[in-house]
Amino acid sequence: MTGLRQVLASLRPRVLRSKRGAIGVDLSLHQLHMVQLGKRVDGSITVNGRVSLDYDCSRDELLADPGRLKTLIAKGTALVISGNDGPAQWNGEQKRLVPIAQDAELSQQVELEQSQGGIARGERGNIRGTKQSGSYLQDTRGWGAIHVSLFGKRTINMLMADGSVKEFTDVTKDRLVNPGFAVPQGSEPEKGKRLYNDGTLELPREQVFSGIFLYGMHRKGVF
Repeated sequence: MTGLRQVLASLRPRVLRSKRGAIGVDLSLHQLHMVQLGKRVDGSITVNGRVSLDYDCSRDELLADPGRLKTLIAKGTALVISGNDGPAQWNGEQKRLVPIAQDAELSQQVELEQSQGGIARGERGNIRGTKQSGSYLQDTRGWGAIHVSLFGKRTINMLMADGSVKEFTDVTKDRLVNPGFAVPQGSEPEKGKRLYNDGTLELPREQVFSGIFLYGMHRKGVF
């Protein structure tokens, strides 16, 4: 276990969440521009996402129509966010997704990710003080299934590391894609936040890795 602790200690700074800033908005003569910056744990600044959208009216007309402007900004917001909120787990007692603690115990996470089937549910194991253990998944609620397929279902397109683009379907009609959080059906979201409708897996593990450690522990599946 000493070797495992050393590996975890060397990787820990990489799994801590970066801080995301507010989304900046600029209205040019013909386009809406939006950008979101973030701050990594080492203090460096990164661009989390950016997008430009055309509008079919003049800027003055857009500014004079709050409803149209709100709709355009909402569309841009759904497109600009490319990062997620980092690792989290479903806490059945608190009935909410709990972000990973900075001093979280990750030995069980490594074991689950290396085992057959790996990180299946993203459930809370136990909590002692500020230490959390159990299975963590990436909190993907910042992403939106904004596209509509030929069959009328909402989908999300993901750019993969090999340059391909894959489409995933919002099965539960919550405009989100669940990586496997065991959310009971009918759970109420926290104020100001969205929540998966239930625990339906919408990002299959063999196609999207939603865990923490990428360091040579996983083989690419057959697509």
